[in-house]
Amino acid sequence: MRTHALLLSACVLIATALPARADAFDDACEAARAKQLPALIELARWCHDQKLFASRDELARRILEADPRNVQAHQWLRHRLGPGGRWEAPSRPPATNDSAGAAALEQFAETRTRLLRPIAEELDAALVQHRPNAAPGLREAVQQEILALVPDDAEFRVLHGEVLGPQGWRLQETVSGERRRKALTDAARAALAAVPAPRSATVLAELSRSGLRWRAALAFPNMLVFATTSRPEAERIGQACEALPGLLRTALGIESSLLPGFTVFALEGPDDGHAFRDAHPDVSADARRIWDEYGSLWLGGTGALATYQRLPAWRVESPCGMAFRTILRQQFDVKGTRAPFAMEGFEKRLVWELVGTRTTYSQRESEYADDAGGKRRVDMSADAAWYARAAELLQELGPADLAERMGRPLNLLDGDDRVLGNAIAAYYLEGRPAECGAYLTALGEGASPEDALRKASDLDIEALRLRMIRWLGERN
Repeated sequence: MRTHALLLSACVLIATALPARADAFDDACEAARAKQLPALIELARWCHDQKLFASRDELARRILEADPRNVQAHQWLRHRLGPGGRWEAPSRPPATNDSAGAAALEQFAETRTRLLRPIAEELDAALVQHRPNAAPGLREAVQQEILALVPDDAEFRVLHGEVLGPQGWRLQETVSGERRRKALTDAARAALAAVPAPRSATVLAELSRSGLRWRAALAFPNMLVFATTSRPEAERIGQACEALPGLLRTALGIESSLLPGFTVFALEGPDDGHAFRDAHPDVSADARRIWDEYGSLWLGGTGALATYQRLPAWRVESPCGMAFRTILRQQFDVKGTRAPFAMEGFEKRLVWELVGTRTTYSQRESEYADDAGGKRRVDMSADAAWYARAAELLQELGPADLAERMGRPLNLLDGDDRVLGNAIAAYYLEGRPAECGAYLTALGEGASPEDALRKASDLDIEALRLRMIRWLGERN
């Protein structure tokens, strides 16, 4: 059995002797794949003889992917030749199982390796030789193809960046991500616990003129909260915002702070929101439209924001998310007009650690609308549902579709975009934390999502999609 080191040496010699062609990698892979069908047929026949019928049927389906007219594979799957020469599957396929004993199953793994490893080695040789000229997504696809041929081969698993543990072979991002996820949760809890109890503050004179009933006026070390909501809710808002810099020290490795004079006006609902807005006639028409649309607004030229939401959970999450976006803009220049997909994703992933909710809404694909009610469909799904939906989307979307979503402007982001953004942020924060800063910096400098991936991780959109499908399956 040839080792990968010998393959690498041979391929380096070939690569230095021959000029690279753009399609040479594809040609080399196709030459290896041409040998796969006979090997699969031989393995399926071996399974049939050993009464490993479930394994045989799975191989038969793979054979038909490569050769849809293969008669033996159709017969193994109990297909019937119907009118017009078309093979028809039974309406109720009979259940099959591997009825042979443990010894036959062990021999199956050995036989599969004997028949399919030579093909895997040829694909790996092509991968090594043409790696500099092959797109990251194509390289990842070939690596996964190799593992499908020889799933029990430890050498190829390690080369793919996998780690063997009690749960079998898993991506390095999954294994390290479990530790990292705990570290983020611990950091959030420690940051929240470190926030001192607030002092009472004096309600500002201009607030009294609004005619609103201010139920809480609280002074935290670095901010003020004035609320027409309950005092416990106001305390949660202040605690979450104050804890942000502590969490981001662990999550992104940055030293950050809230804006000077940071103040939150937390309003219980639309009635309070409109009364507060009407008490500020100096607010521009554009700002009023944003206020009506999103229920939140930075008060121009100050470190203050006002927010009103019908849902209590959103009333806590919204100001913390707005504070987070300000820090992201200060540190990486990532904002609503530059990389909004990433901004929203990192916000959803990290603010969730502090407030325990992840609220989003669907938007119409149009310019900013005047009717907030027609614009939103609030979604407060459980945490696991976000990642399950992200896995579904990544299976459905091609790389071009994913790239288009990652590059959308803020006003066109929909609920699924935020689900994907949260999952991609989680992939970096948990599985590739050392690359987070480079990824966000590249986006802040104006790089496209794909260019930012390449600069931070040597990934492209397709490589990210393929690895994340596997990672989400292991994470969930």
